[in-house]
Amino acid sequence: MKQAIILIAGKGRRLVAVSEGRPKCLMPVGSTTLLDFQIQSLIEAGIDRIILVVGYRHQVITRHIASVYPNHKRFVLIRNPKWRTTNVLGSLFYARRHLSRGAVLLHGDTLYPPALMQRLVKGSVSGARLVVQKKKVGEEEMKFISNGHGEIVALSKHLTASLSEGEFMGISYLSSAFGSALQKILESHSYGTFKNDYYEWGLLQVHAIHKMSLYEVDASRDPMIEIDFPADYAYANRYTYPKILKVSKKR
Repeated sequence: MKQAIILIAGKGRRLVAVSEGRPKCLMPVGSTTLLDFQIQSLIEAGIDRIILVVGYRHQVITRHIASVYPNHKRFVLIRNPKWRTTNVLGSLFYARRHLSRGAVLLHGDTLYPPALMQRLVKGSVSGARLVVQKKKVGEEEMKFISNGHGEIVALSKHLTASLSEGEFMGISYLSSAFGSALQKILESHSYGTFKNDYYEWGLLQVHAIHKMSLYEVDASRDPMIEIDFPADYAYANRYTYPKILKVSKKR
């Protein structure tokens, strides 16, 4: 059984001007929502179980799943009661028991071609696969450096932008061994140690302690966007989402 964990507990404070009170994941893109777009892409990629870590307005998301997906047994909803004061790794902690089976991990604010998800999960995985785009980056992006042979050796927002190869797009696929190691690391640290970190902290801990590789999946040519600001949202609706539809129709 293949599964995915979508981290959607946050309010999306930087988008309040355009979210109209909705959870960020339920903001419209084209004729769908961010969450429904991701769910459909995961189903098309053969994902059997979808775990949603919710927080802000979790009842709205629960009702949405029940109404849009009548056969919603494939879904598991987990509430992060501390969503107001934690980052995405704090949310992942509440889904940690599911990691030992391996999982796709993704933020709930990213658009990507469905074919990319299919490529990410194709075949067996050892270590973890991380979706990256090789491009110029600024201070906001989660930056990475590879060893030149397809393995990521550094991953942080604090990397020097001019020395970085590009951006990690917040989507990864963990093997069961990698997921098990991550679960143990989360359980061996006090919650306060990592509650305000990005989930990349956990990936790097497994990489450093257990010597498991982080393999890059190059999506530089794919239309993608992580929606953090109102300008991102406008760009996604005007350019990125139509490009994704166009690319998908060609396949």
